[in-house]
Amino acid sequence: EYRTEDNLRGDLVVNDYGEIEEEIAEIINLYKKNKIDNFIVSPDIIMIYENSEIPITIRMDKWADYIATYSRYLTTESLYEKNNIGYKNLYTLTNRYYDKKYCYYVNYQKEKNYFIDISIQTYSENLIDLQKNILDERIKRIEAEIEKIKQKTKQNPNLFYVVNYGISSGEIENYTTKEKMIAIYENGNTYEMTVHDFEENIEPIIREENRNYTVDAMETHIYNFEDILKIEPVFLEEHYNIETGEKIVI
Repeated sequence: EYRTEDNLRGDLVVNDYGEIEEEIAEIINLYKKNKIDNFIVSPDIIMIYENSEIPITIRMDKWADYIATYSRYLTTESLYEKNNIGYKNLYTLTNRYYDKKYCYYVNYQKEKNYFIDISIQTYSENLIDLQKNILDERIKRIEAEIEKIKQKTKQNPNLFYVVNYGISSGEIENYTTKEKMIAIYENGNTYEMTVHDFEENIEPIIREENRNYTVDAMETHIYNFEDILKIEPVFLEEHYNIETGEKIVI
């Protein structure tokens, strides 16, 4: 992987294999002799360092059948000094990365009667007051919706809700009028179903989406259940005048 370069057609080719078979055999032997002890484990990958700053990356979803976990190493003691790292109840072999410079808000909750996956991303670090006010109002509305859903599930434990929104925001300029605006792009929906429908039909889609997701700086997870629930994510775009704060009709 680290001995490749682009050719004239843009394809990756190996420029020098070297003694790669011997090097791999040596790494395997060191591993068998417990000589490799510099590694990093995250929810989805293992990175091994063998006398080099270049890690060997193992994706756990590809090699899950060969990884010894769970019952073999169950313990009542915590492996961590802190218990507030990351998001609770993530699906196995999945991870979440958010660039704190651009991530304005995240709400991830996976519980018995609801699954909430919401993120708000911005295209700049320094937000003007108008943009903050618009996003804060959007957060209030979403959190009020979540509270209503939680009350509904208390009254009817057979119900299940998925609340899934990805929102992004940035400053744009009208090419014709040169008018500066705040743009809000919202994609997602709220879905109601039974607990059984979620576990049998919807949860596998969510699990696979999380495991196969390609990380980027503006991470959002938008799920599409149209084939099963006959409801699709709804896309909304709004523009606001920076000078007046008024909503612009597109």
